[in-house]
Amino acid sequence: MLYLLYLTSQWHILPYNIKQIDIYKATSFEIDNINDNNLVVSLKGKSIKTVTSSINAAGKMQGQMDVRFPDYIVNVVYKNGTVKTSYLWLDDSDGKGMWMNSTDTGTGYSISNTQKLQKIILQTKYM
Repeated sequence: MLYLLYLTSQWHILPYNIKQIDIYKATSFEIDNINDNNLVVSLKGKSIKTVTSSINAAGKMQGQMDVRFPDYIVNVVYKNGTVKTSYLWLDDSDGKGMWMNSTDTGTGYSISNTQKLQKIILQTKYM
């Protein structure tokens, strides 16, 4: 069963097999450092579609990425227990952001409008 689909140089997250999406405040790129203390939100239901739609609409950025650690670490938890991790940067000043798959940290995907993502992350807890 496919969970991430690689099409036209871009990853697509398929929302229908997702149990929940856990978003953690990042302090580094280290996935092992995330725990319930830095959990920002655990999304279920309609919020999953909003997050996956924003990520799927992101466009691949040119060149090799060399960036600071992310604002958030995002764990997509599938119904079969598989977890896929990605990184998320959100810029409050210009409403743009970047998404990166944790298994390919040299490739970034530009998110042109982060308002819905920011609203979900900042105003929701265990939805």
